[in-house]
Amino acid sequence: MTIAQFGFLLVVLIVCSFAPGFFFVRKLRWSPLEKLCAAVGLSLLLIYLAAFGIYLLGVSFQNCWLVTGLCAVMGLLSIRDVAKMLKHRQVRRVLIGLVFLLVWTILLLGLIRGYGGGGWGGDWYEHYHRTRFFLDRLPHDTIISGNYQVPARPPMMNLIAAHFLAHQPEGSFPAYQIVFVFLSLLVFLPCCLIAGALVRRGGRGVLILGVLFAFNPMFVQNVTYTWTKLLSGFYIVLAIALYLAGWRKDSSVRTVTAFGSLAAGALVHYSVGPYIVFLAAHYAVRTVVRLRSKWPELAASVALSGALLATWFGWSLSVYGKEATFGSNTAVIAASTAQESNLARKAANVVDTLVPHPLRKTNLDRWKQPNKAGYVRDYAFLIYQTSLIVAMGAVGGLAIAWLFTKSISGRAGPTRRGRRLFWLLLVIFCTIAGIAVVGEREKFGVAHICLLPLVFLGLTLLAGSFRRIPLPVRLGVLIGCAIDCAMGIMLHFRLQTMTFRTWRDQAKQYAVSDDGPNLSNFAMGNWLKKTDYGAVFLGDILAEHSSAIQTVLAALFTLAILVLALAAFNRGPLGRGGFSGAARLPRNTTGDSGQARRTARTGSGQTRGHTSKREPARRRRR
Repeated sequence: MTIAQFGFLLVVLIVCSFAPGFFFVRKLRWSPLEKLCAAVGLSLLLIYLAAFGIYLLGVSFQNCWLVTGLCAVMGLLSIRDVAKMLKHRQVRRVLIGLVFLLVWTILLLGLIRGYGGGGWGGDWYEHYHRTRFFLDRLPHDTIISGNYQVPARPPMMNLIAAHFLAHQPEGSFPAYQIVFVFLSLLVFLPCCLIAGALVRRGGRGVLILGVLFAFNPMFVQNVTYTWTKLLSGFYIVLAIALYLAGWRKDSSVRTVTAFGSLAAGALVHYSVGPYIVFLAAHYAVRTVVRLRSKWPELAASVALSGALLATWFGWSLSVYGKEATFGSNTAVIAASTAQESNLARKAANVVDTLVPHPLRKTNLDRWKQPNKAGYVRDYAFLIYQTSLIVAMGAVGGLAIAWLFTKSISGRAGPTRRGRRLFWLLLVIFCTIAGIAVVGEREKFGVAHICLLPLVFLGLTLLAGSFRRIPLPVRLGVLIGCAIDCAMGIMLHFRLQTMTFRTWRDQAKQYAVSDDGPNLSNFAMGNWLKKTDYGAVFLGDILAEHSSAIQTVLAALFTLAILVLALAAFNRGPLGRGGFSGAARLPRNTTGDSGQARRTARTGSGQTRGHTSKREPARRRRR
């Protein structure tokens, strides 16, 4: 892949992921950030429908050029509204954070020459094979890499990738990696949108959120490992944000769009299931309690969601039948073949997901390897990816748990109590249900499967509250981020730059040389799969520039740490935190004056007992 091809691919990604959706949502009376997120979600959905339509019609995928051209035209027709939206300060902050994350993750991706970490193996190529299934029109009975049937996974992200790969010569694997990284990063946008619902004025912590994401091993490792979970997380967080806004503003358009977003998420990854059940149940209870007729809204939500889901399930049922469509999913297969009782397996997974493996007796023999650094990497990887609390950061997870507890406690009015109850039930239900739907027994935990949106919501809560929490906690989070980056990111990607000598044995199978510091069997399996399929990574192309990439990453790390340190020592005003002001956080300990604290409590520019000089004028205007 040349620099020109990379630049062209990036331009096409930006145009097609924003322009068509914005053309339709630009006139809505929504906030600029709501329009930005909705435009991205709708654009990707339209690209999926167009790519699937091209596949079903049997025409060449070169027709994707027509779709891209139409997207460009729609962008040009909306240029004035785009310029107007970019004048909004919050939108510019969000885009700066997104660009920083894009540069950070693309540079990290440029180091990878072989995937590794924990027990992850094969999925990176499976989704490339699924993309090629649609792009190359492979036979319907094709067995996808990993011995999966085609209906085992939903196709939306693979079809979107097929659209973009159709613009590249031979649909190269590096281009596929870049497409998946770009799409996975988009989960950052709805997290910025929902920040205001988590913390009053939480949107001001967007740049802090970008740093927390960049230093979070779960986020970075999932972004650069080419699979589909993070794009489904985008639709889940977007759905929650729109649902809450529709609830607060009594907006049927937002509510219907929220359920449509959940349906789109289900077309990306089936891990959206627990969130669909929760929001549907909450909506049903809320409408019953209020004794209000919502039949038009409900009918529109069901019709939109059903129509979207029918695009995939209707075709799969007609081609593969009911058994393959609903029974080939890995969770269903694992549950049907498990030896333990269903309840015991799920209960054990709950405990293992909440308690990191160093705090309980766990066998790590499968990860013993000649390379000691590799063992340390896997040891940390199996904490960051599978344990819910540590997935939010070694220190950040504890801070988020404390913030969440403070946010749902204390006195509040009826409206705030309703919001608190929503968040409490969401976290409890989706945690338990997200673990319960996993069919396999995972002795290290399963936070990386269905709980990713909860991790990102936790990071958003921390970013929005960061300037208001006590200084010792801020410093602890700062130190914890440095540790997370060193142990969960830098070490991890340094080991992924390693290469190994291989040859074919008498059975014409690849083998790895034993004369070097080999990694775990899982990492070696990924390397052999790469060799067997002849995959060329972006890191292989940029191998000569590895030292320069690491230098730039070190500079970005220093810059990000500086931003977080400045925020940690910020003397910002006190305020109420947690779910739009639902609970008061402890006082800032950075030495704010008593006058400043009184100003924050009264919410005006005067101390208690004084009246602003502008108050009479405001009263006359009323």
